Amino acid sequence: MLVLTRTINEALSIGHDVSVLVARIASESVDLAITAPANLPRRILPKETSIPADQEVISLGVNESLQIGETIRITVVVIHSDWVRLGIECPRDIMPRRID
Repeated sequence: MLVLTRTINEALSIGHDVSVLVARIASESVDLAITAPANLPRRILPKETSIPADQEVISLGVNESLQIGETIRITVVVIHSDWVRLGIECPRDIMPRRID
């Protein structure tokens, strides 16, 4: 598992067709805006956020995971007041990278 630290409005990409943006951080959960194949449930955030309408937003707590397809798993490892640590599990040929 690769663990990356991200703050609000920072993102990471996994391969060519998956990106994850930290949309909101609360004391016990984080909202992640996922751009990926359309097999994820959709949750709409309040209007004050700047998330494009074509993204899917998932709310996760510590130790909760999101499975994307059969090979990618994103787990919330730590939530701090202004940053989150995300654990990324994916095949070795798909390199997660930070998007700044």
